Amino acid sequence: MKLRLVVLFAVLALCVMPAMADILLYTNGPINGNIGAFSFTGAYGWEVANSFTLGQASTVTAFDIGAWVFPGDQPVGLTWEILTGGPDWLGGTVVAQGDALFTNTYWGQGFAYYDIYTAKVGGLNVALGAGNYWLELLNGYTTVSGNPVYWDENDGPSTAYQINTGQLPGSEAFNIYGTTNGPGTVPEPSSIMLFGTGLVALGGLLRRKLF
Repeated sequence: MKLRLVVLFAVLALCVMPAMADILLYTNGPINGNIGAFSFTGAYGWEVANSFTLGQASTVTAFDIGAWVFPGDQPVGLTWEILTGGPDWLGGTVVAQGDALFTNTYWGQGFAYYDIYTAKVGGLNVALGAGNYWLELLNGYTTVSGNPVYWDENDGPSTAYQINTGQLPGSEAFNIYGTTNGPGTVPEPSSIMLFGTGLVALGGLLRRKLF
């Protein structure tokens, strides 16, 4: 009987853990689609960086952006960096970087011309302490070689820079996802429901055994 209870609790814990694995750590707001956008195209040497803040120690597992491309084109990939102290061309320190491909979800049109995608990069594993950081994008490329890719401006709370342009009048649409490390992690509602369902089942088992 005791062995069965231990196994049941272990299974419940394993079921809850994946549901807690990917939460929103920071948002700079949704895609706007009509203010404008700034290029991080590799063929032209453009780079764009936006600040973000983590309230507690976290592990970044993914991010997404609003990406503008010419009609019929799609964003394909880029180089990303996470830094402290600002963009690298302004003396910031790179704490993590990599090359990645986008997973795209069509969002709509900007200026009734550009195709806009929610472009996501996953598979990251970047452990960061609480504090202020920068997400920098560069070497962006699309399905049509040489065509530019732009980062949607939505004027969220971030501070933003583009290389050779300086500080931008607004900032860009992006979200940071991951897990929080240490106390204070709150399970998603689905996790709580799953665990609660397991407890009800456990109660039924105990009732059959004891009564």
